[in-house]
Amino acid sequence: MFFNLMREILSLEFERLILVKDFADILGKANLDAELKAYGFRLIKYEDVENFRFIFESEIKKNPNEKVFVMVNKEIYVPYDIYNYFKVCELNYSVIFPRLNSYVLENAKKIEFDLLAIACDDLYHDLTSEAETKDFIENTIFEFPYIKTYIEQIDEKMISILRDDMDYSAWFKIAYLKAKRNIMSTKFGVKNSEIENRVSRKLNEFIMNQFGQLSGKSYFNGPVIISKVMDYLLMQKEKTAMIVMDGMSISDWMIIEKHIDVEADLNFMYAMVPTITSISRQCLLSGLLPIEHEKPFSLANEKKQFTSKAEEALSAHESVAFFRGFDFDIGYKDFFICTIINEIDDLVHSQLQGLSGHFDGIERMAKTKKLDTLIKRLINQGFEVFVTSDHGNKEALGIGKPKGTGVEVETKSQRMMILKDYASKESLKEMYHLREYPGYYLPKEYNYLICEDEEALAYQGDTIMSHGGISVEEVIVPFIRVKGDKSNE
Repeated sequence: MFFNLMREILSLEFERLILVKDFADILGKANLDAELKAYGFRLIKYEDVENFRFIFESEIKKNPNEKVFVMVNKEIYVPYDIYNYFKVCELNYSVIFPRLNSYVLENAKKIEFDLLAIACDDLYHDLTSEAETKDFIENTIFEFPYIKTYIEQIDEKMISILRDDMDYSAWFKIAYLKAKRNIMSTKFGVKNSEIENRVSRKLNEFIMNQFGQLSGKSYFNGPVIISKVMDYLLMQKEKTAMIVMDGMSISDWMIIEKHIDVEADLNFMYAMVPTITSISRQCLLSGLLPIEHEKPFSLANEKKQFTSKAEEALSAHESVAFFRGFDFDIGYKDFFICTIINEIDDLVHSQLQGLSGHFDGIERMAKTKKLDTLIKRLINQGFEVFVTSDHGNKEALGIGKPKGTGVEVETKSQRMMILKDYASKESLKEMYHLREYPGYYLPKEYNYLICEDEEALAYQGDTIMSHGGISVEEVIVPFIRVKGDKSNE
C-alpha cells in the first residue's frame, strides 16, 4: 500500500527525527496521520517559526527518545540549526511516482493512493504525458487485478489491527479501512465473509463491554462520542456551521468528497446505540445522553434542544439558527447554525438494490453539487464548517418481520426492537437471532434487542438498507472539519 512506499522513501524505520517538505500536502491527501502515529511518531505541523522554536527547545531537544515527524506544507523559513537537527526529506510526486506526470497528479481532485501504488509496481515504462497519466489514474488502476490486491491488503491490515488489544481509537482505523473496502468490494463483487465475521465479533464484544465508558473520554481534540459534538463545537468560539447529513456512513462521505471542491479533515466518532435517528440525533443536537431526554424516542424537540444547548454557551448578541435542507437564508447576526439534511437517509429507506444501488444514489446526489454549494456559501460568510452524521447505514437480509411487539418509536429501523413489559422477549431473541444490548446511557425500563450484523427484521429474503444495529458501518460515523475552498486557490 501507499504507506509502505512512504516508509521506504522517508526512512521511517531508521530515523527518529524527520522533517518533510511536502508542499503538495501529499501525506495529508493520503490520510497517513494515523499510520505515522501508529509507527510511533509525534506529528507536528510547521506553520510558525517562533512557535516551533519554542517546541524545539523546550520539548524535542529535551526528549532524546521521542520520535518526531515534522510536516512543512508551505514555503517558510526553517532555521539552519533546526534544519540540521532533523533528517530532511523533500516529498513531491516526481519522487514518489517518477513514471507519471507530476502536474496531473498535483491537480487531480482525488487520488486513490493505495491503488496507485499497487498499479505502479507493475509499471515498467514512462507514462509522463498528461493524457497517459490521466488515463492511468482514472482507468488503469481500477482494473480488477489491482482491485483484488488492494482489497487483500486491506484485509491483511484489518487482521493485523484486530490481533491487538482494541481500544476505542483502533475501531476508527478499522472503520476507515472497511469503508474503503465496502466501496470497492461492492463495485467489483469481492467478498470475504471471514474478515466480515471477525470484525463483527470483535466490535460486538467492544460495544457490549466498553461502550459505556466512551462518554468519559476527552473531547478536546474532537468528539469521541456523538453526545460531545456540541461541547466541542461551542469550545471553538468562532462562527460555526454544523451540517448534519442524516444517515451518512463513512463510505458515503468518501463518495461525496470526490464531488466537492473543499479541503476536508476526516475524523471519526461513535453514534449512540441503538443507531436510530430519534436516539442518536437527539444526543448530537442536545449534548445530552438518551437517559437525560424527556422523550428519548422522539425528535419533536430537536430544534429546541439544539437552540437551548447553543445559547447556554453564547453571548446575547450571538444568534443561533436551525434549518433543514440545503437552501436557507443566513442572518447577518447568525453565529452558530445547524442544518439537517435528510437526503441520504431517504435514499437508505427507499433503496431496493442494496448497497450497490445505495452507492449509485449517493454518487448521483453528490454530482448535483448541492452540498458543495452550501459549504462554499457558508465559508464565504465567515463560518467554520463541520459536516457530520447521526448514524450510518447497513445492507442486511430480511429474516422475517415481527408485528405487534415492542414500543412504537419514531424510526424506520428494521435492525432493532425496543420492548417494554413484553413477556415473550426470550422467544423473540431466539426466533430472530436478536442480541440484547445492555442499554448504556438509555432508559432502563426498556429492553433493547439488536439484529445480527447481516440480518434485518424485514420480509424474509429481501435485501434492504437500514440502520439501528451495532455494525461498524452504523456505529462509527464521519466527523469532518472543512479546511478551505480549493476552487479559490
